[in-house]
Amino acid sequence: MIITKVSIEEDTAGFSKTRGKLVDDINDLQQGATTKAEFQKPSVFNKVFEAIQSGGAINNYIRSLGMSPEKTQETIDAVTDRLINFDPTAKRKDGTTIGPRGLGEFIMANVGFG
Repeated sequence: MIITKVSIEEDTAGFSKTRGKLVDDINDLQQGATTKAEFQKPSVFNKVFEAIQSGGAINNYIRSLGMSPEKTQETIDAVTDRLINFDPTAKRKDGTTIGPRGLGEFIMANVGFG
């Protein structure tokens, strides 16, 4: 599954109506991987990597944020670089585990940090 289309619409509060759907779609790309080794298997990792490349849903989302072209590319590069660090067994600050559906949260946090 390659997700390529992302449509960002805002409601009256200024929140994306489709961002939650994108997070769910990104979580689906994780394919239930529960360890870093499982996530890094080509059958899982490559699909996520493709979504960050030009035309992919994550790439399209980053481009839709209205940053300068330089900041946009910097963010895409940073998210790509950090992807290899994703570990579903990692702990959040509150002590809970990221888990098999935490990739969307990881990507969005890195887009914000990028």
